[in-house]
Amino acid sequence: FNDFIQLCHPLFAADDEAKETPPQKPIYLSMLPHFTVNLSDGTVPRFLMIKAQTQVANKETRKSLIRHMPAVRHNVLMKLSSLSSEDIRSSSQKEALRQEIAEIIRKTLTEYAEYDDVKGFFITSLVTQ
Repeated sequence: FNDFIQLCHPLFAADDEAKETPPQKPIYLSMLPHFTVNLSDGTVPRFLMIKAQTQVANKETRKSLIRHMPAVRHNVLMKLSSLSSEDIRSSSQKEALRQEIAEIIRKTLTEYAEYDDVKGFFITSLVTQ
């Protein structure tokens, strides 16, 4: 009967296939070592330490991220070192930074690798001093 429905109504077949495909589990990669930079606060010495994980869509992107980690870390560190403590005070500023870093990682992987399906950058710890 299902074969008959699929032959007569291909739209039903597509729905059945979509239901059978299990959702992919998220893949996270810890950004080690953690990011520690001096903030650009003029004469007052301040630093920022961020612990984070990057979420990718598939194993191929995970491999690309591992392979090109030096370039990714360089670009993220350049962004972080350009910040001042005023740039990361509010939660909305931190969220904007999180989104911007995810985009930096995506662009770096686009430049150096085949796979660049970065889903997000998640800050698990942030300390300024």
